[in-house]
Amino acid sequence: MSYKQVFIAIPVIAAVLFSYAALAANAPPPRPKSGPVIADFSEPKDEGGSDAVQLEDLPPDRPVAEFVEGTPQSSRKYFYEKPTMKALSHLYFAINYADVDNDLHIDNYLRINECKLFKRFISSEFEMKEIREATRKFINSNRSQFPTRFELTQEIKLLDYDMERRAFKIDPQYQIQAIKRFELFTTDGFKVVRCGAQTRDLDGFPFGVILEVSRPFTFTYVPVDVNTALAYIDEKNKIYQKFSERQKNRANMYELRKAYITIYAKVFAFRKLVPSAQAGFQLLQTLAVMEGFDVYADPGGKTLFYSKSFLDASNPKEVSEKLLLEYNELKEKIKGSGMLH
Repeated sequence: MSYKQVFIAIPVIAAVLFSYAALAANAPPPRPKSGPVIADFSEPKDEGGSDAVQLEDLPPDRPVAEFVEGTPQSSRKYFYEKPTMKALSHLYFAINYADVDNDLHIDNYLRINECKLFKRFISSEFEMKEIREATRKFINSNRSQFPTRFELTQEIKLLDYDMERRAFKIDPQYQIQAIKRFELFTTDGFKVVRCGAQTRDLDGFPFGVILEVSRPFTFTYVPVDVNTALAYIDEKNKIYQKFSERQKNRANMYELRKAYITIYAKVFAFRKLVPSAQAGFQLLQTLAVMEGFDVYADPGGKTLFYSKSFLDASNPKEVSEKLLLEYNELKEKIKGSGMLH
């Protein structure tokens, strides 16, 4: 295959690989493990509270079935990306952080998405000029379809099941208390992503983002119906009974009680690069709106404990009235004030 055939094929190949609109319309994708997520507790907690009903606000005799809302991710219309570098590279162009006119940004985009092609032709400036132009054309033509919705998954640990609340209490070390910022890295290996680059970072493409949601999020109990809770406890107890007598204690019992919360958010804009709490990498701080979350009993997402959607339940393609207000507030913040760019 000649280099001209290669660069002409780039938009076609990329369109197949990264047509997010088509992915959203098809059957839901598998749920691989998400990247590490760290809640940032440095955010002041005295800001306005969320309008979302918290479990603590409900009477103890209120049946779980009356306040479990939303639909799990597998049943939703929107497609929420996992933080792979390919998905993040498209997000950076979608929110105008990466510059399509910057040759280095285009080269780094190719490193992430077409490593073999990049390595094959980087030594020839004539071929690379054509490949860069073909890549720019693809990005400009498909930017509106690039992903801005992402999911982040975090493991939590559960304590006893509260019979009155009909919910598991979350271990205090794993509770989410008025948090607005969540940090996540790409699920890809840094060495693979660099594709031979000698620099620590890839200019224009941070290895992760900070999702700064529009209002604080609190979650300290996981509502679970009685039958599901009994099955979960029984499953963990079977494992616990195999422990030696010396190992049988409450700490080890709770260690088995893991669950997984997946948060769904839409990114609107970026603020700035900030140093990560881990490994010293730069992350892109972004402004986002939380659109819902699911809690599962297992990392594969087979047993749903609880689901909450902040989108209009009658039509997942339409945002609820309160969420629409948040969207509009964010849009106003990014208009020409220099606040975000």
